[in-house]
Amino acid sequence: MKFINYKISTLVLALVIFTNIYSEEEKPVPAFYNEILKFSIDVKGISVGSILMRTVKTGNEFLQINTRVDTFDSLKGIYYISGNFGAMWNYKTQKSYMAYEDIYDGYMYMRRAYRFQSDNRVFVNKREVKFVESGLPHDQPPEKDATDEYYIDGNEYQDLIGIFYTLRSSGIHPKTGETYTLKVLPAGVKKHMIIQVIGKDILDVPALGGKVKVIHVKSGLANPNQKPSGGNIFFNVKSEVDIFFTDDENSIPVLISANVPLIKRVVVVLTDYQQTNKAKK
Repeated sequence: MKFINYKISTLVLALVIFTNIYSEEEKPVPAFYNEILKFSIDVKGISVGSILMRTVKTGNEFLQINTRVDTFDSLKGIYYISGNFGAMWNYKTQKSYMAYEDIYDGYMYMRRAYRFQSDNRVFVNKREVKFVESGLPHDQPPEKDATDEYYIDGNEYQDLIGIFYTLRSSGIHPKTGETYTLKVLPAGVKKHMIIQVIGKDILDVPALGGKVKVIHVKSGLANPNQKPSGGNIFFNVKSEVDIFFTDDENSIPVLISANVPLIKRVVVVLTDYQQTNKAKK
């Protein structure tokens, strides 16, 4: 599983799988709409790229969510990452209406669009291109260039961005030792996202003004029919990731770390956080 498809998207993993206490009529606009979150992608303490996430309330139902990921030009001759994630998320139903992924990730270009239908099916349109070279420029013809359209029985499945915001608005905070499973569609394929709550701590987060209380979780992707082995919930999972998020109503991701192809250990650090027009409860 490539870095962009999951490891950056594991902002999704910062919470647990519950809905909040409000009825459909009573649910308030999330307290974190109209946010700007900026992150640095660090390798051995050196920044090699950035992530920018923006949310904007549109109309009476939707939160428009856009995320941009880029590595610096100096890496593009070796292994580069560049792309966008987005969703139109209905904050009343707490589900995505549509979502997309448009990503260059080393050897691969991946575009996927999702449309979530009222019959619980998800329409997926995707294109995947595999290049010979892992970095720019791509001088050789691609090894693969394929497109596809299909439907998924999407009952309880969501895109990564949609799940992230559904969980951020849950109002529920996990306890140490608890484990959870989420149904997600990374790369347009059904997966189970396993989450284990490791513990709580205090981290110095300059972007949030200093020391903050955080929750530490570990996560990984598994096939839907995969079962734990010997009590190890992460047996044979892909892309184990550690995430720290604030232990408050906004559940802001402040630190994410994971191993990635070629680059090895990568740490994603929150560098700036802004919130305008805070929602009224």
